[in-house]
Amino acid sequence: MFSIKDRKNVDDELARLTGAYLNAIAIGVTLLGGVGPLFSVIYTRTISLPVVIVVPLSLVCFGGGILLHLGARRTLRRELSR
Repeated sequence: MFSIKDRKNVDDELARLTGAYLNAIAIGVTLLGGVGPLFSVIYTRTISLPVVIVVPLSLVCFGGGILLHLGARRTLRRELSR
């Protein structure tokens, strides 16, 4: 039905889609959770939570986004090296 080369192409494409999906999630987490609250504080000068809560949560989201991005790269390298 499908040749081995076709199966390899399908596996490569699935790896790329998985990497792109993880990277998109990483971008969303970084922007919405990491950068967004900080810009909100800077530009509006009003905040519903104390700064001592917003800054650490933003750093956690920013770090989480970076970890997701690195995970996407690792997934891509691992899958495409097969």
